[in-house]
Amino acid sequence: MIVAYNNMVGGQDELVFDGQGMIIDERGRIIARGRPFREDLVVADLNVEAAVMTRLHDPRRRKERLKVGKEGLREISLEGVRDKRKKPPLKARDLKTLPETDEVSGALVLGCADYVRKNGFKKVVIGLSGGIDSTVVAALAVEAIGRENVTGVSMPSKYTSIESIEDARALSKNLGIRLLTVPIQETFERYLKTLKSVFRGKRPDTTEENIQARIRGNILMALSNKFGYLVLTTGNK
Repeated sequence: MIVAYNNMVGGQDELVFDGQGMIIDERGRIIARGRPFREDLVVADLNVEAAVMTRLHDPRRRKERLKVGKEGLREISLEGVRDKRKKPPLKARDLKTLPETDEVSGALVLGCADYVRKNGFKKVVIGLSGGIDSTVVAALAVEAIGRENVTGVSMPSKYTSIESIEDARALSKNLGIRLLTVPIQETFERYLKTLKSVFRGKRPDTTEENIQARIRGNILMALSNKFGYLVLTTGNK
């Protein structure tokens, strides 16, 4: 038999359906495939007679009888409707699959775009550190929903290098996105002052680093609440 496999396309929460519906001939060969990560109409010429002959040559099928009528398949006549003029064969579709990196990128862009749209958002906000994690997320966001809908936020402290600040600025300029700068040093010092008596005798460690991360998270969520942005996390590229 010939099989037409129709796959859903689009993002649904954490799931991403990649489309790529396909038509498979009687020998299990893919003869047509839809485009990945987008809606597509797949049309192909089918050799129905070859499918019937393959079925007849299958020893497992020789005793079967195809019933047409009340107890079997309903026959639909296209006589008088079908155009009997001979038509050229359809152009063969490209059956190549995407390279792995392009497939991952396509899934992320589609998943991001649909998550934003289906949850009623129009714009997103991203904390830009100048590092590769936030850079990748920002680039994917621009591709998914457009540069005009992406806002980057640089939140430097005294531990932030000049290079990181400059990299965040360069990224924003190259992507054409809006960049906000919200220093967190004063807020960070207030945290340390509040915890001074509790931390007495303890050397600074990852605790202080994590306080900075949580301050930045609070700022991003404040921007989200105030302006209706969706926060995109950048924890791991």
